[in-house]
Amino acid sequence: MNNPIKTFSFTKIAENNRNFDGFEWGDFQNSPAINDKGTVAFDVNLLNIDGVGIFTGDGKKITREYIATPEYPGGPNASSLGLDINNKGILVFSISDGFFDTDILVSRNGEVSAVGNGFLANPVSINNRGTVAFAQGDSRNPTSHTVETVSPNGQSTIIASSFDEESGSVLFAPEGASINDRGQVAFKNEVAGIFVGKQGKPTNTFKTIADGSGQFDRFDFLPDINNKGIVAFSAKLDDGSSGIFLGNTKKPTNDTITIVDSQGLFDSFQDVALSDKGEIAFEASLDTGEFGIFTGDDPIADKVIAIGDLLFGSTVTGLDFFIEGLNNSGQIAFSAELENGTEVVVRANPTNPTKDYLIEAENFNLETYKVENTSVASNGKLISLLNGGNAGSAATQFTGNSGYYDILVGYYDEIDGKSLFNFKVNNYLKDQWKADQKLDPKGYVATRQNFTEHLISGISLQTGDILKLEGFRDQEEYARIDYLKLIPSKENRRGLNNLENITFCSDSLLSPDSLENYGIANNDSFLS
Repeated sequence: MNNPIKTFSFTKIAENNRNFDGFEWGDFQNSPAINDKGTVAFDVNLLNIDGVGIFTGDGKKITREYIATPEYPGGPNASSLGLDINNKGILVFSISDGFFDTDILVSRNGEVSAVGNGFLANPVSINNRGTVAFAQGDSRNPTSHTVETVSPNGQSTIIASSFDEESGSVLFAPEGASINDRGQVAFKNEVAGIFVGKQGKPTNTFKTIADGSGQFDRFDFLPDINNKGIVAFSAKLDDGSSGIFLGNTKKPTNDTITIVDSQGLFDSFQDVALSDKGEIAFEASLDTGEFGIFTGDDPIADKVIAIGDLLFGSTVTGLDFFIEGLNNSGQIAFSAELENGTEVVVRANPTNPTKDYLIEAENFNLETYKVENTSVASNGKLISLLNGGNAGSAATQFTGNSGYYDILVGYYDEIDGKSLFNFKVNNYLKDQWKADQKLDPKGYVATRQNFTEHLISGISLQTGDILKLEGFRDQEEYARIDYLKLIPSKENRRGLNNLENITFCSDSLLSPDSLENYGIANNDSFLS
């Protein structure tokens, strides 16, 4: 694959367990949506009224768009079934009364109005012209299923219907609705296929993108259509495999392109979003069982985030993403559950490391380490355990662009001992080495001759990560450190991102005696 590694920074849009504008937040109900300005729309259960709230946020502020209370349509016990936001900031969302009846509502400049009604109408979609598309239907009534559009002037079009009035026959039940700025609407049926209809055209005059007459077997997840008429969808194949595919409204049925399939490292696929630039984002599981959000066929280079990753200081235990969660800047909106019990709405922002970062050791937050003045050090200062203790640490928060970095630690390898060093990210050990070179026969203190650098390659860093250097003196060598330098990696390297990838305590590096010399009782306390 050898793809360039894509990196992201993460902006927290909202979190639950809070009180906003007098409303107590509970769980987020649906996957968030995002527009090209980076504004994220999301819905949340409101605990103190047994209702639901619709909000927008950009990482700086949160705006209330709609609250289902007794004074609003929907009332108590309401639930949200889906939402979307366009580039003008206009929202569409569907609110159920808690039973079956659903209102399709649009919020425009703070004014909320109903544009439609249906039976469990979801999902909903809105284009930049303000036209809304939605699907609705009662599973108990096979003739009731439709995909519809409503323009800003109130004109309604039934794109597809499970009941054909001309022949009087019952067709397949259309599901889903993704509308582009041309008025084209993509929808599907899990058995029949992937289709595209158009606003203003007669009912059931749609284009078939893919169906079961070729390699495809089932279409369990909703398609997405961009402004070029390209449709992205996931599907299962006749041979039992699955994949993500692109179809074109100008191409014959089943003339599709495979983006990624389960013949490689991926196992299964769910919702996929498509931008006008042809970028995709999708949920998928790997053969290893890892579940995450990805942007291409390389589960390493194209990973956005996965269960088990660190996010905002806790481990991700759940992820939720939908077809409205990708914009034309490559930003991705999703919700996540964290191990500490928090739920968050997040915007992933694509980043590229653009410059080196040099952080002087004396500017770290120091524990036990002392600052020494010396002409041989960068900026005339270094840190040392002289007049300190047997062990010390220096920590700082990384404020640069998220990405993969090669890390250089500038330190002094003196002749009178073999100091030990650790490098950690968010308290996870990434590398460990000994100062055991013989660089200066007379180097009993820091000299230009015994100054050296230790390279740690391909480390993934996110803005806000905590970087920590730990030093352990040996005899009269005081684990002196000058600086930390971060250089954007130029190669596709995964880096040492998990504890399993590191050999911690080889016999040549650490022994029980050496642990006792450093004042450490056992390996567990040393590696914690």
